[in-house]
Amino acid sequence: MLPKSTLPLLNGKKKADANGATRAGGATKLGVGSATGLDEPSELVSISDATSKAPSEQEQASSKTEPPLDSSRLVGTGARIVLECGGKVWAHAQARLPTSFGDFEVVAFRDSRDEHEHIALVRGRPSPADIVPVRVHSECLTGDVLSSLRCDCQAQLHAAQSALGRSHLGVLLYMRQEGRGIGLANKISAYALQDDGLDTVEANLHLGFDDDLRTYDVAAAILRLLAIEKVSLYTNNPRKVFGLRGQGIEVSEIYPIRVGATNENIGYLATKRDKSGHLL
Repeated sequence: MLPKSTLPLLNGKKKADANGATRAGGATKLGVGSATGLDEPSELVSISDATSKAPSEQEQASSKTEPPLDSSRLVGTGARIVLECGGKVWAHAQARLPTSFGDFEVVAFRDSRDEHEHIALVRGRPSPADIVPVRVHSECLTGDVLSSLRCDCQAQLHAAQSALGRSHLGVLLYMRQEGRGIGLANKISAYALQDDGLDTVEANLHLGFDDDLRTYDVAAAILRLLAIEKVSLYTNNPRKVFGLRGQGIEVSEIYPIRVGATNENIGYLATKRDKSGHLL
């Protein structure tokens, strides 16, 4: 496993980039005091490989204490959120989804701008007063579905879903932002460049993209449709924190997910830590 990074404190006055992240020394830096509400980096709780297993039947039974999400509040009501760009986000359908990590309600959302379909796996019935455990996970076909060892995406997905499956309240957003926003085909092109010696950031830049094109306006809109205003966020990525906070979602705690390191992806993880400021 990579050494755990120290989290540099910022004064909160540095200029944020277009994704809401603060840049310093070429890497995205997270101000622990201002961004998380925590005073010391040691207060961050990390999900490790040892805690990413599926919950036992007893754990699943004990966590079923909240009533399921009320579908009548979402689907078929016409409730929509209009984004600053003019696009609209709304809930399309909802169903029960039993999984090996616990029982969830799955809600499908649509985005009028690009017709992308995103989903939320929901535990319990969130309310605006709750601080809800949330994972915002970007689609990764090669990792999540095909079990690629080039990344840690599947390990993060399973670790977060396992943790949420043990909780009476929580949400996993699965966002259609493949390849950090560059799409599947371009991601494979970036893989080819990495095979020739470039790292992930260099490969994206070589293809004419920023290192991370993801935005968080749709994720924030989905959270609001689910009546969520405050979250404790499962992430290693400071840009997600600043991106959600820039959309008005209060991020009160961060839970890094330090899982999935292999001999194949050690360089990839080091690049995320050293060039993108991930908490690894």
